[in-house]
Amino acid sequence: MKRLALHKLGLIALALSVLVFISTGMLLNTKSTSHSALGKRPQTSKIKGDGLPPRAPNNWFHAERAFPHNEIPRQEWQQAQLQAKILRDEAVQMASRDPQTENWISRGPLNVGGRITAMAVDQTNADRVFAACAEGGILRSTNGGTDWTPIFDDQSSLSMGAVAIDPSDPQVIYAGTGEVNPGGGSVAYGGTGVYRSTDGGDTWASLGLELTGSIGRIIVDPTDGDRIFVAAMGQLWLPNDERGIYRTTNGGDTWQRVHFVDENTGCVDLIQRPDQPGVLLAAMWRRVREP
Repeated sequence: MKRLALHKLGLIALALSVLVFISTGMLLNTKSTSHSALGKRPQTSKIKGDGLPPRAPNNWFHAERAFPHNEIPRQEWQQAQLQAKILRDEAVQMASRDPQTENWISRGPLNVGGRITAMAVDQTNADRVFAACAEGGILRSTNGGTDWTPIFDDQSSLSMGAVAIDPSDPQVIYAGTGEVNPGGGSVAYGGTGVYRSTDGGDTWASLGLELTGSIGRIIVDPTDGDRIFVAAMGQLWLPNDERGIYRTTNGGDTWQRVHFVDENTGCVDLIQRPDQPGVLLAAMWRRVREP
């Protein structure tokens, strides 16, 4: 009788084990269905207990600020906050002493195709302004921004990265196509090189560098209008050898690349020392955007 009771208990335990096993399998299968229904199984998950690593914020934001000791000293952080407040207060005081910095007035243009990427003001006539747009070409104002006229719409690229005026001849305008800083949900198309206008922006002619992809800055030497520097950032999605800094000494008839890092690194910005035109400072950016 005792053996029979033990035998029955064993059968019951076995049946319960099988039931738990089947139920667990069905539960796991149900949870995995929510992933497989969408196609490829994700690398992380918000579903607790499904065997995938939990989805969590990326710790890079903290890591780069906590380097090299993996912590942000609270005392230094508080000191930085105080310094920031002092700088803000000083800026407000400076603005109150200078009437020219008290108020900003919106001058447009509004329909610019994303954002303004570069501006150039005629040093001989402050009412004459050129604005380069991310995906809207170049606009010109002759009355200090009250009215704007598109002047680049007939060209092969409306994505702009740079615009510059020849300091020795304000009728000569240079345009660099291809925006160098597209990001987020806005992606501009690649450019088609450098263009020049000799009549203040009414007509344009290509000066080459069609394969540079995007141009972040054009500098015209104030001591020699034929000496021009171009900062080429490169293609947005692909490595390309046309990145770097280019120079012409004959007004754009021929170009020479004077600085190159690699096929993934371009020049995003370039400045020239006003007191020493032979000295230039370049910002190089290693960037190829991925889908």
